Amino acid sequence: MADDGISSHITIGILSFTWARYFNEIFPQLEEFKEFREAVPFWKGDLSGLIQEKTESLRQKLSELNFSKGIERLNKSYYAAQPQPVHNYFESIRNISRVSADTALALNEGVIFQFVKKNRAMSYICWVRLSSFLKY
Repeated sequence: MADDGISSHITIGILSFTWARYFNEIFPQLEEFKEFREAVPFWKGDLSGLIQEKTESLRQKLSELNFSKGIERLNKSYYAAQPQPVHNYFESIRNISRVSADTALALNEGVIFQFVKKNRAMSYICWVRLSSFLKY
């Protein structure tokens, strides 16, 4: 619990992707083949034979998939998950003693933000990651 002062928290983690994630990036290509766009017929009951048939079909189609697309997609995910640069973020907040209509605000380069104006209030919502945001 923070007191009336400035509080900061640091989380250190290593972003890594599993082989399962890699294959999850490749398998959407199966949508290009009609036999993999068919509905799974749960109403038929025992699907064992059909599962074996589709598994064999998958083995045959593996050679037609573009495996380099999996790495490309993982690279995109990696860069999207990286925190955006927020140089001297806490220092700039600490030095603000008062905000008025004439206060100049600047966002760090590369920060994704949304400007929201509601009635007489204005706010910037800044995302530091795709899944979480910081509002100030």
